[in-house]
Amino acid sequence: LKECPRVELCIVVDGPGATALVHAVLAGPTTAGSWAACVGVASMGWAAAAEMGVALERVAVVRSDERRAPQVLAALVDAFDVVVIGDEHRPDRSEIRRLQSRARERGAVLLRLARSVPDFWASGYRDREQDGDGWGADVRLKCGPPTWSGTGQGWGHLTARRTTVTARGRRGFDRPHRVDLWLPGPDGVAIADVVTIAGRRVG
Repeated sequence: LKECPRVELCIVVDGPGATALVHAVLAGPTTAGSWAACVGVASMGWAAAAEMGVALERVAVVRSDERRAPQVLAALVDAFDVVVIGDEHRPDRSEIRRLQSRARERGAVLLRLARSVPDFWASGYRDREQDGDGWGADVRLKCGPPTWSGTGQGWGHLTARRTTVTARGRRGFDRPHRVDLWLPGPDGVAIADVVTIAGRRVG
């Protein structure tokens, strides 16, 4: 996703740890020089985002009421490479289509942080008009329940979180792709294969 601005994508992120995964997704483009805007999210945990590698100086946080949201979102798509849209804003299908069309023309990326959308995973992916929340994402990323590491028998502190991320959608993602990630681990975000935590081999 370091080349995010050159890819026409609508990405939806859902599940436990969705905010941390959005941090991880934003880290590549912002450190590569792209600009991102975040709107409609009550809390993003920016200290944690910085630890994930997000270049905060390239992120704008915008507050908007629901009445002005369509105009604000359209303006952000025109001005920024990546636009994160939280679940405080719930545009209808016609507004979503207009926003996606504008993003395609601009070459921008829409990143929907959907921490409370209907669960479509049990019944499989549907097309853009049947996917539960109307976003018709090119790619959907769902975080599974996390497993924390670092604590012992009454001692220590949490040092790493491991979760399974499932990617599904279009553009090569018609079949689910799953990967275990440290989100984060001892060395930041990484594929959870064999990792050493507190001197122990884990993974």
